[in-house]
Amino acid sequence: MKTKIFIVSSLLLVQGVFPLRAKAIVPPTQSVVQIAQTDKSAVTFYDRGVEKYKAEDFKGAIADFDRAIEIDPSYAQAFISRGNAKDDAGKPQEAIADYDKAIELIPTYADAYNNRGITKYRLGDKQAAIADYDKAIQFNPKYDNAYYNRGLAKYDLGDNQGARADYDRALELNPQYGKNYYNKRG
Repeated sequence: MKTKIFIVSSLLLVQGVFPLRAKAIVPPTQSVVQIAQTDKSAVTFYDRGVEKYKAEDFKGAIADFDRAIEIDPSYAQAFISRGNAKDDAGKPQEAIADYDKAIELIPTYADAYNNRGITKYRLGDKQAAIADYDKAIQFNPKYDNAYYNRGLAKYDLGDNQGARADYDRALELNPQYGKNYYNKRG
């Protein structure tokens, strides 16, 4: 399974990964869900949507991402995350539309290209997926996941040499990328 990317810096902040700032922002007894009941900011709805997505409540996640986008229509991260939820909810065309919007907002957004490529790959459009992975790599040359995903698509199209080169690059960027070792042997 390919990994979709969530931008969760605000969630990490809320959960105390950055404890110096978290104490100033969120009392330790409140959860993201509790905060969303009183704080109506786009970031709060986004964070709650991420929590619902993690719990595989895709409908609830989509509703929270919708609310975040309604509050801040330029919130590219929310479009990507809503696209992820829509894709996992079986709405790939709607997911692609959300990734397209994120790219429209931030044309160099590598995560949007990678995630759109994943959806296109699953729809069977391997060439279009490769084009998206190419763009993700263009904007983030150290994007190990995009190299891996592109390698999968190339392998499926019979380009074993290209697939091997992409797996090698993914491994070079992230030696802990164990699934690449397995696929490289194929």
